[in-house]
Amino acid sequence: MRALLPVSICITLLSAAYGEDRPTLDSLVGEQIQIETGWTGYAFTLKKADGKYTVSWKEFGSGVPVVRTAEFDVKVKSDYQFQFQLKRETKVNEILVSLGDRGEFKVYSDGMRIYAKRSPRP
Repeated sequence: MRALLPVSICITLLSAAYGEDRPTLDSLVGEQIQIETGWTGYAFTLKKADGKYTVSWKEFGSGVPVVRTAEFDVKVKSDYQFQFQLKRETKVNEILVSLGDRGEFKVYSDGMRIYAKRSPRP
């Protein structure tokens, strides 16, 4: 019985010190994520209303601020991943966003990782 007390104290201290404080999808709500291409670029913003997530998608043009905007429903895969279908005139892409332990994120288009970054705040 005496050995049980130090073990339970140790477990409690370790869980407090190393407990999970990983950011969830809610940490990305309202953040604009930019995707740069060689020609123009894209941006999306995760939104949440009434417990449902959506993505606001923007396509930028060369010399034109925004060519097209669209809203897409989001499929939540976990507290750290979401996916949406980017539907355009002739093509549909599966976009997956995954959050890491320290708030970093990765964006994949049809399984291929693409470069994306947070837009600077005004």
